[in-house]
Amino acid sequence: MGKVVAFDQSTVSVGWVCMSNGVFETGGVFHPKEKPNYDDLRAFVRSIVSPGDVVVVESIYFGINPNTALELVRVQSHIWATARDLGCLVEEIRPYASMRSLTGITSVKTKSKERKAAMVKSATLLLGEPVSEHFADALGLAWAYLKLSPVLDPEAAVGLF
Repeated sequence: MGKVVAFDQSTVSVGWVCMSNGVFETGGVFHPKEKPNYDDLRAFVRSIVSPGDVVVVESIYFGINPNTALELVRVQSHIWATARDLGCLVEEIRPYASMRSLTGITSVKTKSKERKAAMVKSATLLLGEPVSEHFADALGLAWAYLKLSPVLDPEAAVGLF
């Protein structure tokens, strides 16, 4: 199993987590110098992603504010393009899958504030230190990928399909 790098994109900052062989390695929140500054974002992605890594991003919900949705698409597109330029596999995970992977909450009726608080609480308990919402979301995405991906080692897939 290789390295999984998960990104929780937003219009202001990007949460990120690196996991190696299924174990948390490092993570944080990237704040570009200027908003939006895609060159900074691409340089940051290149600084933590290596060829062959799996890059995980969150599916974008096209809700009430189309301007916010368009900005999120731009941020996500730059992450995807940079990762693909480096030869990485890019996977997209739904937000509810990341929430379930980290908190166990299965109801889509749980209010957004409660979901975010549960994600932060779970990530804080898991790592033993306080984390931000974006960091917690990125950690949830990484865990969801690891749980939803039945086989990360191609040799282990022999006979399964």
